[in-house]
Amino acid sequence: MPYWIVYALPTHLSLPEGQVISRTSEDPSPRLRTHEATKEFAERPADNVMWSNAALDFIPIPAPVIIDRVDVDIFGDVAFAPVLLLTGRQRNDIRALLERVLGRERFRGDTEGTGI
Repeated sequence: MPYWIVYALPTHLSLPEGQVISRTSEDPSPRLRTHEATKEFAERPADNVMWSNAALDFIPIPAPVIIDRVDVDIFGDVAFAPVLLLTGRQRNDIRALLERVLGRERFRGDTEGTGI
């Protein structure tokens, strides 16, 4: 079943170029306004893609970037530089303790702050 995306043209007064205005399974051509365009697809896009205003097409959703708080936020912080003076076993013990203490909060997204 065909699927259409209605998006804003560069001349649109309030939306950025390529911004999706609507998605439909009915041909929107008769109802298009002057600052809108449409793109037809053979079928509804899969759930693992997203609309790109720049490409005017669906692109794969990027994988999330996950930061390990132990490796990056703690062991990578210069304030914890004395940890580097410890033996490998001592560092591993501290790492194991931090992993237990942080639990589910051990990892964060790249756009999240370092606070818990």
